[in-house]
Amino acid sequence: MKRPLAAVATWPDGLSSQSKGLIARRLSPRAPAPVVARGSAVRLRIAVAPGTPALSLAVGLYDDVYGATSTLELGPVKPGTHFYSASLRGDCPGRCRVLELSPAWENPNEQFPHIVRIDPLGVAERASSRTWRPVRFGAGECSNPRSALAPTQTLRCWIAWVRRPPAAP
Repeated sequence: MKRPLAAVATWPDGLSSQSKGLIARRLSPRAPAPVVARGSAVRLRIAVAPGTPALSLAVGLYDDVYGATSTLELGPVKPGTHFYSASLRGDCPGRCRVLELSPAWENPNEQFPHIVRIDPLGVAERASSRTWRPVRFGAGECSNPRSALAPTQTLRCWIAWVRRPPAAP
């Protein structure tokens, strides 16, 4: 049972110049809507900076009908802005939530000491009419591009990681 902060905690007067309500809202911000895909396929518009080492991308899904998880391989990602799509048939007969984007290096021995940025610019689902229709995915909800919203609720504003040299044997 979810209870308001004021019902379970004490907050002495004079501790802060801000109201208890404002502090409670900041501690428990409203979560964005989940990224939901229906239909026969999902398509992502992804931007990757030139000079990025070869990588592949997968999408983690949760099937709301059967309660199962699955992974769709989008394949190799090219530098620039491109579309990547995968069939939902067999993975999501009804409604699926996008849980995560999972990048992987094509060559795990390649050393690249810089931050790699992957920008999800759009998500679409293919309806039974074979047309693509946009899916809300929360990219516009980031006030700070370095903030990372919970991946179970929205796609990250951007994904970045640092490639470190392999550990010495």
